[in-house]
Amino acid sequence: MTRNGNGGVMLQAWTWDTPADGTFWKTAAGQAQAWRELGIGQVWLPPACKALGGPEDSGYAIYDLYDLGSFDQKGGVRTKYGTESEFIACVQALADAGLTPLADIVLNHRMGADETERFLVQRVDQADRTRTEGEPFEIEGWTRYTFPGRGTERSDFQWRWYHFTAVDAAADHELDDDALYRIAEQNFAEDVGETFGNADFLMGCDVALSKPDVAEHLMGWGRWFLETSKVHGFRIDAAKHMSAGFQKRFVEAMRDAAQAPLPSVCEFATPDVEEILAFVEETGGTLNCFDFPLKYRLLKAAKEGAGYDLRTLADATLVQRCPAQAVTFVDNHDSEPAQHPDAPEWVDDWFKPLAYAFILLREAGTPCVFAQDLQREATGDTVRRLMQLRRDFAHGEQTDCFAEPQRIAWVRAGTAEHPGAMVVLLNVADAAALRVDTGRPETEFVNAFDPSLRLTTGADGAADFDIPAGGLAVWTTS
Repeated sequence: MTRNGNGGVMLQAWTWDTPADGTFWKTAAGQAQAWRELGIGQVWLPPACKALGGPEDSGYAIYDLYDLGSFDQKGGVRTKYGTESEFIACVQALADAGLTPLADIVLNHRMGADETERFLVQRVDQADRTRTEGEPFEIEGWTRYTFPGRGTERSDFQWRWYHFTAVDAAADHELDDDALYRIAEQNFAEDVGETFGNADFLMGCDVALSKPDVAEHLMGWGRWFLETSKVHGFRIDAAKHMSAGFQKRFVEAMRDAAQAPLPSVCEFATPDVEEILAFVEETGGTLNCFDFPLKYRLLKAAKEGAGYDLRTLADATLVQRCPAQAVTFVDNHDSEPAQHPDAPEWVDDWFKPLAYAFILLREAGTPCVFAQDLQREATGDTVRRLMQLRRDFAHGEQTDCFAEPQRIAWVRAGTAEHPGAMVVLLNVADAAALRVDTGRPETEFVNAFDPSLRLTTGADGAADFDIPAGGLAVWTTS
């Protein structure tokens, strides 16, 4: 993925409360050129396949991979975002504008089966999936997917109970939130995350990726999807819950089919950077990952305010340890208030400018901007301005000035092609000034958020740069 201020910003182009009116694909296509001018390089699109809730579903309760909004299933033809033809047109419009459209793909599970089946299961301890409870017994589960609205068009593969590893509900048992039934003849994959001892299961009917016919089916679908949609890359959902080896093989097979790089980023959701690094190693650097450890550090800094040591923001993060694989972000659909009304993982508005400056104006990583933060009145103008500053000034050598715990700064020196210099300052305490050596003797700098404020560095290239209380300041050469 592209880095360092040259159009490499990723945009998560949708939110959890994107209207379920089927207009998203058309709207996104119409914004392509404006996004490009803002400095966006990659556009993360929502899941395009038909899900359990049909036209109302955000797309993660996946039902039929081969239905992109073209079959009358689950209450309608279109998906929440529109029809198949509109999706294809959206991808084309983004590509025509010079953007890289990334498709969100959900391979881990299935939901909304058409029929029940009886099969033998072993109850598993939800808190420790390596432990079983009692003896195997038979249940009736929703595991047969016949796709009556599509039939055998595009694929004659039908999901059966033996294509899954586990389910979390039984039609003939009282609903139990603690229930997890591993299908008796199946085992959880070992090359997955470590949550609950083994993170293979997430929800619904957990796909048995180790089954040869399942793997062949998914590879075949991937090739069909690429040929049909012409997407340029993937965002892989629930990566922590799927075999790392399978994900590596899948992306490599898709690159071979497309004869293209197909940049791909995984949602390996954990605050533990060592766990993500293990996944990166297992996949041979084939896949990039969202930097969840950094997200949780930004969240902690926002909650602690003046008690947080800003010098540690990047400690034990993916962008620090493996910057080439890191996609940094502040918030996404899983942390926004529309998904969780109490929003415990939503970064507070006062800290949002500091957080976005940290991911957008520093050298390492590929930053991802969330559409919600572009759309909201409280944050939209600031995020747009920071993206413009990244485009124009986030170039050249980066020098950190991390002398104080509550105030940090860094300098971007510029290049021959982009000669402007920039000083970025973050402050979680009272208003103050921080002395920074810019490497630019007797040079005028202007405040990027208030052009009436100007200063000139001394003969040594240093100056005292003002920072507002609990705020952000960016100064650039005039």
